[in-house]
Amino acid sequence: MHFEYTSNYPQEKSEKQNPCECNLQESFLSQRVEMKGQLPRKNDRQTFEENRPIALQNPRSISKNMECDKKGPVDNKTDQIAQAIPQWIASLIGSRSAKQSDVVAAWGRLNVTSHSSLYQSLNSNYRGHPFFQRDYYSRFKLPSKESDALIKHSEKSSSEGQLFELHGLRHRTANHSTPDAVVYLPRGFDASKPINIAIYNHGLGSTVAEAFHEHDLRRQIDLASPNTVLILPEWSVHPGTASQATGSFGRQGFFRGMLQDILDRTPGLSGKNIDALNSMSIITHSGGYQAAMHELYNNDLQHKIVSVTLLDSLYAGTGFDKWLQENIHDLASGKKRFRNFFSGTADQSVAQARRLKRMLAQAGLPTSAVVEDYRQSQSVMDPSETSRHGIIFKYSTARVSNKGPHSSVADLYVRHAVTTSKSG
Repeated sequence: MHFEYTSNYPQEKSEKQNPCECNLQESFLSQRVEMKGQLPRKNDRQTFEENRPIALQNPRSISKNMECDKKGPVDNKTDQIAQAIPQWIASLIGSRSAKQSDVVAAWGRLNVTSHSSLYQSLNSNYRGHPFFQRDYYSRFKLPSKESDALIKHSEKSSSEGQLFELHGLRHRTANHSTPDAVVYLPRGFDASKPINIAIYNHGLGSTVAEAFHEHDLRRQIDLASPNTVLILPEWSVHPGTASQATGSFGRQGFFRGMLQDILDRTPGLSGKNIDALNSMSIITHSGGYQAAMHELYNNDLQHKIVSVTLLDSLYAGTGFDKWLQENIHDLASGKKRFRNFFSGTADQSVAQARRLKRMLAQAGLPTSAVVEDYRQSQSVMDPSETSRHGIIFKYSTARVSNKGPHSSVADLYVRHAVTTSKSG
């Protein structure tokens, strides 16, 4: 069978340009952004969308004579910055053309001593805006110098799910301003019940925070097997770029230590250790395949890993064959699961399916355990169908919104990776 695709290399976002970190005037403060009115105060009934359009005054004058060093503005200008930044950040929030990554990058570049107080100002005065209801607001908050504590992403109850961003983990790939990990506790999460962990490794050109929102992971996990906790570890040394460097993430035992750090830091998971977890699923999208292999082979987690899912991510040839061979009996019986949903990696994936069937035959197991769907590429498999099979290969050209198949596969099939026959 012939598959048409343009490249066998991950189609990711291009490497982001890094603005000057110390010159606010030339980087972010010099931008003019059209916005729909001022943000409503906490008790204002008038919504943001109902306000008349105005143009935000550019706060260039505040930064005009600002002294600046590599760490950011000097302390004696903090009050002036505090007056301008909330409105300016708000303008980015309100602009339909502004990307979330632009807003996050803008705040991340502002490394002033009153970072925490500015965050509190935004949190207190503008929470009524829909932006904060979508739970993006604490992506702006960076850890203080005194503490590398966990950052809580929302104040919602457990029935609606809770999202956390963690900075300053002891086990981290590099010193970067983006989170070291993102953790999502789904609605209805109960720490007293068996906990299933889903590890999602994002592709190139992304970060853990961006991947969570870009691929609608909150909704997918809420619909997955009960008590499934989603963890996105930052495996990249240079998050948000096309770099494939994993640094210390590939060291023996590193990810295991990182995972324990994450458990210790997350409310609802603190006090748990890895051995207490019920199960673990490894998911890789696109260029996250190297991180997934490190997790599989270098961290003594074989007894916990029950599922491996590739989302157009087979760029390692036979890299996953060792795990498949070692678990061939459990895969054939459905006790463990392997899924490969692909578009651009079609040739490699079909070849992997052939090798897997040979493994089954050599072990005296039925090759019918492998479910292959290469013809109905526009259709999306139902989770209840995928949950009934241990091994699935699915060719997908389905698209979500204006995304291509390579990106869309992560929007469509993360839920399938962590849905068992019991949950349907």
